[in-house]
Amino acid sequence: MILWWLGLALAQEPAAASPDEDPSTATEPDTASDDDAPYEVTVYGQHLVDLARQEVLRDLKAQGYTDRFEEDGYVLMRHPEPWKGQVYVYDDGWVRMRRQRPRIEARETSIAARGSLLAYGNCLIHPIRCMRVGGWVVSRARFQAQKGRVLRDIEEDSAVYGDRVADLAVEQSVAALPARLEALWEQGDPLRGDGPPLATYAARRAALLEGWDQLTCTPWGDAMRQGMEGFLIAEVQTSDHPVTAAELDRLNRGRSCPRPLELPTRW
Repeated sequence: MILWWLGLALAQEPAAASPDEDPSTATEPDTASDDDAPYEVTVYGQHLVDLARQEVLRDLKAQGYTDRFEEDGYVLMRHPEPWKGQVYVYDDGWVRMRRQRPRIEARETSIAARGSLLAYGNCLIHPIRCMRVGGWVVSRARFQAQKGRVLRDIEEDSAVYGDRVADLAVEQSVAALPARLEALWEQGDPLRGDGPPLATYAARRAALLEGWDQLTCTPWGDAMRQGMEGFLIAEVQTSDHPVTAAELDRLNRGRSCPRPLELPTRW
């Protein structure tokens, strides 16, 4: 594992902190042990996700979406006026706005609070008064105008929320990456799927290089790519079966992203 972390450090370009750098993306010095690091990174990433989601929910509440419902996989924010719809804030980073379905709602009266047993008793006497159908009968143009206003107002915070969810997913994937790469290199276990083991080191090198090239050309893909480069430098290039100059040249000539893969041929 010492070689792994050394290789990962060599695979990353050092960067000076900018005065305009977003504090939420800054990294703290790693004072924890290797065993504790993945757990701490995941908790920190989840905290940023929670903060970003709260900002989106605050934006919605400021626009009148005050009825909140916690569901499995999302938070539902509903406006008291049915024609203004409801907004789903999903755990996977998506934000979606839809019409409210017709429903029975025990409204507030002069003698009963909204949603109370007495208010529901009034629904038995006057059921029509408790029907809320405005979400389905509002015109498409009016609802689309409301939808545009809401999504425009939360656009910036919802984009940050989606990015934080992606950051967390990458952090978790990077934390699990060393074990997956070691299993491929030592036992021939494929990186994806449950195919047969790769019997030769040539096939394992090809799988590593293909996995590196298939990652997206985004900051999240590059984070995974740097992790794979660290493994290639620390483990593969110091072994008896390193990536050859011909294999490296073939990869770089047909690579998907602008940045080439650079590997030492010897220490």
